[in-house]
Order: sequence, then structure tokens, then C-alpha cells
Amino acid sequence: MKPTLSPILLVLFVFSTLCLSSSFAQDYTQWGLPEGAKARIGKGSINDMRYSPDGTILAVASSVGVWLYDAETYQELALLTRDPEDVRDISFSPDGATLVSTERFGSLVLWDVATRKVKKVITTDGSRYSAVLFSPDGKILVTTDFKTVHLWDARTGETERTLTGHTDWVSSLSFSPDGSTLASGSDDKTIRLWDVTTGAHKKTLIGHTKSVSNIAFGRDGGTLVSVANKTVHFWDITTGEMKKVLADRGVITGGGTIQSMSFSADGATFANVSHNRTIYVWDTATGSIKRTLTNAFEMNEQASREVVNVSFSLNEKTFVIWRSGGLIRLWDADTGEYKSLAKDAGYVTRVVLSPDGRTLATGNLDETIHLWNVSTGEHKKTIANQHFVIGRPNYVIKSGRDAKGMALSHKGDKLAAGIGYGTTYLWDAITRQQQPLVGNINESESSWFSGVLFSPDGNTLASWSFPTYKGIHLWDVATGGHKRTLTGQHTSVLTSVSFSLNGGTLATGSRDKTVCLWDVATGTHKKTLKRHTEEVETVVFSPNGETLVSGDIAGTIQLWETATGKHKQTLKRHTSGVSSIAFTRDGHTLAVGSVDGTIYFWDTSTGQYKQTFIGHADAVTSIDFNSDGLNFASTSEDGTVRLWDTDTGEQKKTLAAYKGTGWRVSFYTDGWMLASRFGDNNTYGNYYWPQSENVELWNLATGQRLKILKGHTDDIVSVLFSTDGQTLASADDDGIVLLWDLTSILNMASEAQ
Repeated sequence: MKPTLSPILLVLFVFSTLCLSSSFAQDYTQWGLPEGAKARIGKGSINDMRYSPDGTILAVASSVGVWLYDAETYQELALLTRDPEDVRDISFSPDGATLVSTERFGSLVLWDVATRKVKKVITTDGSRYSAVLFSPDGKILVTTDFKTVHLWDARTGETERTLTGHTDWVSSLSFSPDGSTLASGSDDKTIRLWDVTTGAHKKTLIGHTKSVSNIAFGRDGGTLVSVANKTVHFWDITTGEMKKVLADRGVITGGGTIQSMSFSADGATFANVSHNRTIYVWDTATGSIKRTLTNAFEMNEQASREVVNVSFSLNEKTFVIWRSGGLIRLWDADTGEYKSLAKDAGYVTRVVLSPDGRTLATGNLDETIHLWNVSTGEHKKTIANQHFVIGRPNYVIKSGRDAKGMALSHKGDKLAAGIGYGTTYLWDAITRQQQPLVGNINESESSWFSGVLFSPDGNTLASWSFPTYKGIHLWDVATGGHKRTLTGQHTSVLTSVSFSLNGGTLATGSRDKTVCLWDVATGTHKKTLKRHTEEVETVVFSPNGETLVSGDIAGTIQLWETATGKHKQTLKRHTSGVSSIAFTRDGHTLAVGSVDGTIYFWDTSTGQYKQTFIGHADAVTSIDFNSDGLNFASTSEDGTVRLWDTDTGEQKKTLAAYKGTGWRVSFYTDGWMLASRFGDNNTYGNYYWPQSENVELWNLATGQRLKILKGHTDDIVSVLFSTDGQTLASADDDGIVLLWDLTSILNMASEAQ
């Protein structure tokens, strides 16, 4: 007799299984993480999208790998990645068993879709494959490498043969329906036909006067259509003769013009959008027009010089016409009727139809994916991406010493990031879940990004938009709720924001030459401080919170009494603007860094000048004292970080990188630790440039590099320590934020040594 589960146990089993499934589905922030990272926020830029042939999987090529989604539930299934690599293009084999991805620096990766494992990596000498195509039976993979065509065994990834003969870039490929013949189109203005079995060159089709950009066989395999600069030729494959010209320099035989063109997946049909608001659908076997869809645009939506794209389903029942940032229109090819989407699709950059033509997937500029019901035009689902556009250091608003497009709470358990249009994201770094800001306030389309700053106790988040100046929003970190807005005082852009140590007062500096003090609990404006005659650049509270220091672009320092706003004294010695301010831990000494690279020390009790530190050749971006105040570190836009003896002014250590290196300094237990976005130089073909995709950790006291953190696939724009020194956050240009566990990283570095 077989054992059975009791009803209660069965319910518990099902419930726990569902919980585990839900938890796993939401834990994609830990998939494919680089060594030492504890979470990834964001899924990277969307470079390509494809449905599997059976329509069950939606694959998305991104800057961190290939994301696989269940096409029914839209839950994340897997992230296909190997040493996080920027994937540009993807294709499924005809049976859907294999997926091939093209990486940024040219490598091809063959993936087993069922096991999610790598089958084969095809590397190159730096050249990039410009076209990838499976044979109709899926057994052969064809790639182009500049002038050369390669045939590979799609199961093993082994080379079968190499086809040479073109004298310029090969840009297009097409198999005959039976897979026996391969056609290749090139910038050398020719089309070559090859025997797939032997690799022998069969014939060359000559007639185009421009680069051949697109080719496709007709269903019967006896004809071929080719496109070169809006000129379309129709060929007889048996004789190699051009039978007719379907369009000459964009002018279609029989009327109309070609504005853009697209082939169906099997090459049997191609369609073009005309400037006369008509879609022409052609049969590649006969070179004749199968159907004409008129009034593709309303009169006020006529196709201009903007490229309008055409896509259609495998059964050719549904057509989609669209242009980036513009309209999307769905056509029923049988009835000739069209419909628009039920709501604005946003700035669309790519579209793909499911094989059955029932679902439309659109990728947007904000890196979200939207799914639409083709029959009704209704929106079905949004796949969020949490794409952070962190401001670069030369654009971001400064708060104290750090660029604040991104902020970590004291313990590193919360991450806030400001992006374009005044939007702010808040993430729980422990559960790795996005925490919505209730009543999120969209400032303006003219906002470049938002600045963010946590209060010292981590309970309040301040956010503001740049370059607008409508005010500062305060948020409850625990609930994500909007608490209040501080507004009505500044008349120009905010330049610096700072919380007092107890979090009760917020100070804001502005280009309007004023400093404002705000009561955080009530949102009340307490005082406007007016002494500066130039734009205020930096505001910083003393450690005990009793004094506020502000510096302007003329180099003038003002000290204020926090409680009353009373002016205490003016410090003036710099001849260039103030770029950074820091107090010693006891608050007795004030260090002021300047745009000219100098650092001045002042006695805060007497206001007396104490010492000048000279060494930097460009603006000082941050100053940090160690716990006993005997040493301090300074970073600069000159690419150096310097360790100084506070009493003698001696430079004890200097680390140099390229100009503009994003150094960040932090204490870790009893030692100095620095992070930078400085990396190795990279070479691609004949091109050479400094790479800044790695984070490097350094011990400043010894000058020893502790660890290189690899995982980003685009330039790093910000690195930031949590104030407890346990977590490092790094953000790149693709909107990816990685959170690093410094304890485990340093343990690994210690073991390696």
C-alpha cells in the first residue's frame, strides 16, 4: 500500500511549495552575482528581445546577461550569465532548445535552454560577429566576421567550414527553405550563394550599386529578394539573373516610396512603410504585392524622415508599425483593420510579437517591458527593471563630501537612488525588495535626476530634483510614505543638503546665495541665512550639531549658530571656490578643500587659520579624518588620494589614477580603506580606452590594493560606503547597482595574501 499525505499535511506542503516558489521567483537580485556581491539592483539595459518558437519563454538580452521570463506569468525563470557580460543580440534555434547570445566583445555563447547551462563559447580575436543565423533544421549556426562567413555545428559549437570571397563587410544572411543554400549580402555590393554541405561558392549576384543590407529567399527557394539603400531587387537563383527591380532608390514600381522595410521570420514575406501612409506587403517568391494596407497613419501622423519599423507575427496575421518614441499601431492583415494601444506606451525602443500574434512586448527607454493584448490593445503586464540613471560626479548635487545621486543608510540596510524626472527609488538591501515611495512626486520632465540623503538615524529620506528647485521631499523610510515638502524659500538650484547629527535640522545651500534651516519634524522653515555674496557650494554641520558651516564659490566660509541662525564668524583665505568641508571628530578643527587643490585648517573655537596643505593639482572632492584626528585623507579630481599627517602636513602616502577617478574613502575597523572606479586599460580591435568597469579596494596606509571587484559591464559612475563601513554600493551607466559585503571581501583578500 502506498503511503499518503493527510489533508492537513498536503495543504501545508502545497502552501510551503508556493511560498518557496514565490520567494525564489523574487530572489533574482542574487542570481549570477559576482564574487563578494550580496545583491544586484536593476536588470540592466534592454538590448534585444525574443520569444522562443513555442511562445513559452520571453528572452531579454541585457547588460548583465540574458533574462528568461515565463511568457504566461511573466515571472523570472533564470538569468543566463557568465562573468557578467553585456549581451547585445540573442536568437533561438528553430526547435527552441538552444539560445545563442552575442556578447559585446564578440564572443558567441550557446546555451541549453532546458538546463540553463553553457554548451559552448565561441571566442574571437576581438572582431564582432555582425550577423547570426540558424539553419532551418537548427543543426548549423552561421556567423559573419567582417568579410568572412563561418559555419558551426549548432550542437557542439565546433567549426564546420569557413567561407571567404567577399571583399567588404558581410551584413546579411539567408538560408534557402530546404537549408541547402546560404546567401550572404555584403557592403561590397554583391550577394554570394554557397553550398552548405560542401562550402563551395555557387554564384555571385551582381547588380546593386550600394551596400546590400537585407536578403531573403522566397518560399520556393528559387527566388531571392535583396535590399540596398532602398533599392529592391528580385533574383532568379537558378540562373543568377535579376528578374526585376521592385523599388529603385525608394520609389516602388506601381506607386509609393519605401520609408522602411522588414522581412518575416521565414523570409517569405516582406513589408514596407511608405511615405504615402501605406503598408505594402510583398511575396518574396513572386516579387508581387500580396496586399496593401492604407491609411497607416492619421493625417497628423504622417511618416516623416523618422524611421518607422514594421514587425509581424509568424503566421503573418498581425502587423505592427512603430517608431521610437512615437505611435504603435496594430494591423489585422486579413481585414486590413487597425487598432491603437489602449494607453500611451511611453518611449518605445523595441517591439516583439509572440509567435501566435496574441501578445505584443515593448521595451521602453526606462528599461521596463510592457506586455499588450493584441486583440484588444489593452495593457496586460509591466516587467519592472529598476533602472537607475545615477548622475555623473560633475553633474550631481553635493551633500557634504559625496555626490548624492545614490545614498546608503548608516548600516547599509537601505539604498536610495534618484533617477530622471524627479523619481526616487528606495530599496531594502536585506530583503532586496523595492520599497515604493507612497505618493511619489514626479517633479518635471526637465529634471535630470534626483538627489537623495538619509538622516543619520536612517528613519528619514530627503530627496530633491536637479536642476529644478521646487523643494525637498521628506519620506518615512519604514513605510515609504511621503511626510512633507520643504519649499517656498530658495529661488534657484539647490547645491548642497545636510542633516544635523540628531536628524532634527536640515540645512540647504543654493545658487541663490542663501542657506536655509528647516525643522525636519514639522517641515517648518526656521531661518534663511544671508551672508554669502556668491553661490553657496557646501553646507556641513559640526559633530555636536551646534555649528553650521557654509562655503561659496568665491572661497568664503561662514560659521552659523544652528539653534538661532546667528552668524558667528567669517573665514576667508582661499582664492578659489570651496569644494569640500570636514570637521575633525572632536569638532575643534575645520578642514576646507578648494577648487585650486589646496586644503586650509581652521581652529573652530577662535576662527584662527592654522595650516595649509598643498599637493593636489585640481579640486579637492572629499576630506576624511581618522578617529584620533592624527591623520586625514583627501581625494581630488586630479585622480589622486593623499594621506596626510595632521600636525606636520607631511604627505605620508599618495595613490594616483587617471584624472576624474571616483575615489571614495572610508574607515574599516582600525584602518583606511578606499574604493575607486579606476580600472585597467582595454583594447578592442584598433581602439584603446581607459576602462572603468571595475571597483578597486585599497589600504591607503600601506598603498596596497586589496581587491578588484568585477561585475559591472558599463562605466561605473558612483561608489559609496555605508557609514558603518560594512557595505559598498557601486552604480554604473547601465543603471545597475551592486551591493558588496566588505567583511567577506576583505576576508577573501586576507586569505589570498
